This record gives sequence, C-alpha cells and structure tokens, in this order.
Amino acid sequence: MTKKGLSDCDSPFLVKGEKMKYTHILWDFNGTILNDVEAGIRSVNTLLKERGLPIINSVADYHAAFGFPIIDYYKRLGFDFD
Repeated sequence: MTKKGLSDCDSPFLVKGEKMKYTHILWDFNGTILNDVEAGIRSVNTLLKERGLPIINSVADYHAAFGFPIIDYYKRLGFDFD
C-alpha cells in the first residue's frame, strides 16, 4: 500500500508532473469574506490564558476592545510590549 502524494491527487487544478502556479493571492482581514471573529477570539484567549490575563468572554467584548493600530488592541487586552 502506498500513500497518495500531492502530485498524484485527482485535483482538476493540478497537471501530473507540474507544480501549481499561483496567479492570485486573496487577503481577508476580519470578516471581509470569512467571518473569523470566533477563531480570533479563541486564538487570542489561548494567549491570554497562558499569561494569566482576563479572556474575551463575548463577541461584544471583542468588538469593544478591537481597533487600530492592532498593537493598541493587544495592549488593551493586557499584553506588555515593553
């Protein structure tokens, strides 16, 4: 039994023996295309817990804290950059 490698997959986007060439890169930031608020809260809560800081308990709390520049958002959450 052999493992199926990327080059032998049945994808219509790959031609056997050729590498995929990217023609576009899509950058999505905070909900333009994908609503990533819940994932963002989970990931920052992991970091907050590791540092003994209060976590974000709701989307409303996230919206109250979030802002630009991004470093200020992290400072509002309690991260120390000094």
